[in-house]
Amino acid sequence: MTPSTPWRVARVALRTYGARGMVRRAVYEIERRAHLAALRERRAAPPVTWPGFQFPYDLGIAAVRATHAAQGSGEPAEVAANSLLAGEFDLYGGEATTIGFPPDWHRHPLTGHVYPSDVHWSAFSDAGQHGDLKDVWEPARLSFTGAFLRAYAETGDDRWAHAFWATVESWAAANPPYTGVHWMNGQEVAIRAINVMAGLAALRDASATTPARREMAGAFLQNSARRVVRTLGYALSQRNNHAISEAAFLWSAAVLCDGLPGRARLERRGRRALEESIADQFGEDGSYAQHSFTYQRVALHGLLWARWAAVASDRPMPNGLVDAVDASLGLLTSAVEHESGRVPNLGANDGALLFRLSGCGIGDFRPLLAHAAAVVGRASPLPPGPWDEEARWFGLDPHAIDAPPRGRPGTASAYHVLRGPHSHALLRAGPMRHRPSHADQLHLDLWIGGVNVLRDAGSYRYTAPAPWQNALAGAEVHNVPLPAGRTEAGRAGRFFWLEWPAATVLVDHRGSAGDPVVAELDCGGVTTARRCVVRRGDTYVVVDRLSPSGGHVRWNLPLGTVVEPGAAETSITRSGFVGRLDAARELQPIDADPTSGWESLTYGERRPLTAVVVEVSGTHTTAWFAPSLSAAPSAAFVDAAVALCDRPDQAAVIAAVGDASETGAHEVE
Repeated sequence: MTPSTPWRVARVALRTYGARGMVRRAVYEIERRAHLAALRERRAAPPVTWPGFQFPYDLGIAAVRATHAAQGSGEPAEVAANSLLAGEFDLYGGEATTIGFPPDWHRHPLTGHVYPSDVHWSAFSDAGQHGDLKDVWEPARLSFTGAFLRAYAETGDDRWAHAFWATVESWAAANPPYTGVHWMNGQEVAIRAINVMAGLAALRDASATTPARREMAGAFLQNSARRVVRTLGYALSQRNNHAISEAAFLWSAAVLCDGLPGRARLERRGRRALEESIADQFGEDGSYAQHSFTYQRVALHGLLWARWAAVASDRPMPNGLVDAVDASLGLLTSAVEHESGRVPNLGANDGALLFRLSGCGIGDFRPLLAHAAAVVGRASPLPPGPWDEEARWFGLDPHAIDAPPRGRPGTASAYHVLRGPHSHALLRAGPMRHRPSHADQLHLDLWIGGVNVLRDAGSYRYTAPAPWQNALAGAEVHNVPLPAGRTEAGRAGRFFWLEWPAATVLVDHRGSAGDPVVAELDCGGVTTARRCVVRRGDTYVVVDRLSPSGGHVRWNLPLGTVVEPGAAETSITRSGFVGRLDAARELQPIDADPTSGWESLTYGERRPLTAVVVEVSGTHTTAWFAPSLSAAPSAAFVDAAVALCDRPDQAAVIAAVGDASETGAHEVE
């Protein structure tokens, strides 16, 4: 470490967390290290039951039941519920893992390590000595109990209500308040408590919801609120979805639980924290602080839960909530692949999903889109289908409103979506108001005919043995042009970035004949990387210029893609698409880096992909298209794209797309 490095780290930390956030983090660390939280929690005897506790709210089980009867629910709800009763749990929506039912809450499902249940939460660490702690936390979020609620709605069989309550009773018995790893993280506590409240509302009239179980759940919520409020300041300092989840829980518990100790204070504090987080984390253009669609969904689910709590309790909606959902809806709708519901695997992806209240898979964003559209009074961007179920749980009909979407679709300050008749591309480029998630400026994701042609490698794990500890976050494994000897940003630890690379958008045009976007990244000194993407129909031409000394361009492709270097060009083919790289560029090996050539579609799972790394000395062009959908680009089209990359002005835009009539055309100097 050079003498200047600590000061550099300090400056970046101040930018990352802000002055107020730094104070909040310092207070948290002092209290944790001095065991002050443990002392306070020992003094306050946690309740075991809440005598007379009522939760007189109704999640829309009748509407869900009617929908199941009318149009089905995708995969039958009982299939997933029966798998859970058999002890099979799909960690992060991936492959099933046997954990038993109810699970052994303290046993790591992969390593077998058993965490003590009688040690205060502040004594634990998530450093991964005994395996990734997220694997232990994931079942304990209780999001999986949505399968029991769905099965109960579909069949009316009370055994599914009993299964829900058996899960909650088992967790409560195995995890005395404030001891064990499951009380360690405020967000985990909050998500778990929200799912318990959802069960209380959904199963309000079930015979399995006995007064004793309701009173046990009341104590559960009291203890959870006590735990979350103690470290809410730390969550706010993170400036991410942790703060949204914790504030949404705290506020909703206060407005929904009549008689909650300190209710008025918790309601005020929860509302302030939620409004602060919304204002900080959601951009007016739909972009989100964490640069991750997965985490944006987690945050939006927190807001959608808070919206339901406001309506149910007849409280005013937290300021900014509806606007944040509305803006996010526009961006996510433009980025989704409508046939599968998948979105580009950008940024951190830990498989998080707060609500599992539909028959759609964990990677399917259509339930969120239908739910969000109904909340903000927009027409659903999707036809009727099983993805509507989540919204109906919250008393909403996604097809009752036909108001148009807001703004110019497909454009945000950090994301630029080009959409063809059967394709779409997303270019990651723009300013950075918050710390990076991945070093992915100028990354390009491309979908043609439902195939994710150019793809992000994902995350895999945050905690794992070398070399896999958050290894897929660097620019080296993204679809970016990278100058020789450079990287976009350096890291100090798993999530702390020493640089915040921000691309400058030079052109961003939408026209009936095509869409060009040009963006440039300053890589230090005179070294720059510029990328131009032009769409016509379902054909895409990408021009990369690395100056002054060249570098390389990488493409992550589906496994099995055939790469054939030729005398004039390199051909890339697979069922559904074709790629053409200009000239016979030198292809670099990828096996020098053990993390290269892998992708993770959900947390904890990885699989190989085909990666092409091309040596570039100056300007490099690539064309992508599907012969069944569009023609190969003409030489004139490619030349126009190269000219636009070299000279990003209005005349070059007109040459590249052949259309200057749209009012959306603009340049950014």
